[in-house]
Amino acid sequence: MKELYGPEIDSKLEELKAVNPFMAEMMTESVSRNIIGRPQLSLKYREIATLSVLISLSDEEQLKTHTHNALRVGISKEELLELINHMVLYVGFPKALFAQKIMLKEMNINQDRT
Repeated sequence: MKELYGPEIDSKLEELKAVNPFMAEMMTESVSRNIIGRPQLSLKYREIATLSVLISLSDEEQLKTHTHNALRVGISKEELLELINHMVLYVGFPKALFAQKIMLKEMNINQDRT
């Protein structure tokens, strides 16, 4: 999980554990080991799939988190912008533009450049 979420994941999991131990266990056991940890897809592919779903859902907080995760696992800013462009066809302009606004801010790209 540290490779994907960065070193701050430990403290976030501890905070979650203090409030909801079951959810913290689900994150570490089910999600990390049984889903993210499976070898059939690289973390890059998993983040592209995850971001595609989050773009379609317009989930702002998770878009922020997974934009950082994508950059952390080696997906370039150009690839992320192309993912948004690709998603226009499937989710429509409003959701793609919403995702672009969130993701550009997280990537520290000035909105006026796009």
